[in-house]
Amino acid sequence: MNETNPTPPPASSLPAAVPVRRRRLPFAWLLPVLGLAVVGYFAYWAYTQNEPNVTLRLEDASGIKAFQTPVRCRGVEVGTVTNVALSPNGNGATVSIRLNESGLPLATPDSDWWVLRPEFSLTDVSGVESLLAGPSIEYRPGEEVPRRNKSFTALSGPPSDAGMTGGLRLFITSDQRDAIEPGTSVRFRGIPIGRVVSMRLPTHGQSVVFIAEIDLPFAHLIREKSVFWHRKRAVANLNSVSLGLGGYQIDFPRLNSALDISIDVATPDNPGEEVTADSIFQMQHAPPEDFETWAPNLIPVEEPAPTPEQDEQADADPDTPADPKPDPLGDIFNFINPFD
Repeated sequence: MNETNPTPPPASSLPAAVPVRRRRLPFAWLLPVLGLAVVGYFAYWAYTQNEPNVTLRLEDASGIKAFQTPVRCRGVEVGTVTNVALSPNGNGATVSIRLNESGLPLATPDSDWWVLRPEFSLTDVSGVESLLAGPSIEYRPGEEVPRRNKSFTALSGPPSDAGMTGGLRLFITSDQRDAIEPGTSVRFRGIPIGRVVSMRLPTHGQSVVFIAEIDLPFAHLIREKSVFWHRKRAVANLNSVSLGLGGYQIDFPRLNSALDISIDVATPDNPGEEVTADSIFQMQHAPPEDFETWAPNLIPVEEPAPTPEQDEQADADPDTPADPKPDPLGDIFNFINPFD
């Protein structure tokens, strides 16, 4: 059998090849897409930066404004208010707060929160910074371990020991306030030895409690039988006060004391033992009749040095916790929570 090779068709009869161009997205379209991605990233970043991580319940939110009211810890601004709303039960306000990375770990479950507002009196002016800039939210960290859920209830005012400087803390009860306020001096023989730090109204409403701090060099003057009374004396003394506000120094006259008010204390000849911190005294309506003749010898009592047996026991059990100190005030500081 003879094999024949087929004759190929002429080239003119074959279909012509048509090149196909791939469609490419024009480079100009990439710019809007990239811009949208950048805008979306920054929008997400801004949202996460303003997302609240602390909720604070207040009885009164007057002057608190979103993105204007600062939040401070030990005088350092660590956050801001992001939202203010009425509480669901209508008994107060709920404030949303955004703390930064340095302030968030300090918001422990036992931290104290309060609103700092300006206070004026005949003898002193405090919180003047908030007079121009508005109130601020302050908090003081506690000792517990931070937790994820951070919801707090603000105190009605600064903590009783917020202005303490390490002196001897005393609680002085009185029937009336009688114009005594934080900053009122405590005097021994006319010499200031301490001051009133704060005051509280107990739940039972039968008295007023003044929290006073006695400076450590004078703490030994307060004994078990010391007597406290309220003293008022009319004087007139004008001086000036210098305050730094927003970088400006402002001087204005202050009525130092149109009515000189103080808490005086005297110790009798049989003084008793030195008192410990958080001791309670009752304010008298008038000084003792013969207090000017009292002349006790109030030499400080030095604590005895630990014995070798006590040192050995302390070295053997360095981590043994001390016995908890009972609360000497009982229910004096049991306040009604308006949010319950």
